[in-house]
Amino acid sequence: MLSNNIIKRLSRIEDLPSIPIVLTEIMTMLDDENLKSKNLAETIERDQMLTTRVLRVANSPYYGFTRKISTIELAIALIGINTIRDIVTGIMVKRIFVNTHKSVIDLDSYWKYSIFCAGATKYFAGKLKYRPLGESFVTGLMHDMGVLLLSTYFSHEYKEVLIQLEMDQRYSLVQAEQKILQTNHAEVASWLADKWNLPSKICIALKNHHYYFSNVDVKDVINEQPLTVAVALSEYFAKELGFMTWNNEMTDSKLFVGPEIFTSNDDTMFDANSSISLIKQDLLKEFDKYSFFTEM
Repeated sequence: MLSNNIIKRLSRIEDLPSIPIVLTEIMTMLDDENLKSKNLAETIERDQMLTTRVLRVANSPYYGFTRKISTIELAIALIGINTIRDIVTGIMVKRIFVNTHKSVIDLDSYWKYSIFCAGATKYFAGKLKYRPLGESFVTGLMHDMGVLLLSTYFSHEYKEVLIQLEMDQRYSLVQAEQKILQTNHAEVASWLADKWNLPSKICIALKNHHYYFSNVDVKDVINEQPLTVAVALSEYFAKELGFMTWNNEMTDSKLFVGPEIFTSNDDTMFDANSSISLIKQDLLKEFDKYSFFTEM
């Protein structure tokens, strides 16, 4: 539970990041299965900077189109509405945290990690048949934004958190945060998401991805909080694949669900031929799809 003291301190921050109106509207569009490309294009084009960046991505060597893409609607037609939606989300989320240069963590490594988790969360959410799938990408992208808030606006205390990790390797990041700040980044991320009026399922996933369930059937966990499961798995594989270089913890923070999901004899997630090594290959391919974000 986020303490009243932390809430008061967060509420007094004058330059606390706010969610752009355009991103709010696009998030609302995620619920519309009949979303028309023209409507999405019109929403994007109301923001000139966003339009410029989306077109820059669409014309990048990654997609390799021989003709120049000059309109958002054409970009949507060629790349696809779902990919454009993810590109827009990534651009807008990075813009939200453009002023976090004061952070005491390595922001380049953190952003690369966040991009990996966005793609991985979407991958696992798809396996779990979570809908609307577009919510999963933004949830993975934002799931550790509490780290950015704490390391930027509580930088003195967060330095102590990092020192605690160095002094006593038995502490996980969440445990060190709890000791120094009496809260953790998952609670702070959920607080901000709620302040931004993001969907409750996203707020819950942000808050609970480090809550470790015990004596609970994995199937029940999947059925009740599939988005939280997808986020937790994205972080587990981020650690496995070396994407958490911004985090110097030697003892892993607990996750809502971990490798036990692969031994649960549950057939709702992976087919019989699936294995962790194959999943890793799939996740690296997902990261390649979004790796251009790291250069933005």
